[in-house]
Amino acid sequence: MPDFVGNIQDDIVSEFDNAFMLLPQLMEQNKVSYEAVKSILNCYLLMKINISNSELSESAFENHESWERIRNLAKQALDEMKEELTYPDNIQID
Repeated sequence: MPDFVGNIQDDIVSEFDNAFMLLPQLMEQNKVSYEAVKSILNCYLLMKINISNSELSESAFENHESWERIRNLAKQALDEMKEELTYPDNIQID
């Protein structure tokens, strides 16, 4: 990616952190199932572990098994919530 793109990993992690803060509110409103919450919590914990792992390079974000596991958990959570797997509104795909 060109230098002007910035750090995609940081952007994604930041967006997930922001969304994660809404989880208690969604739970209070019974908008997420136990299975979805379990997947989301596992995503959050594994993400924090990956971020603090100095052995993982930025390129590991694209294809390392630890990040792939997080992607699979996120897909499970979206599936459980009956949400489509789509790009965020602020991401433009050519």
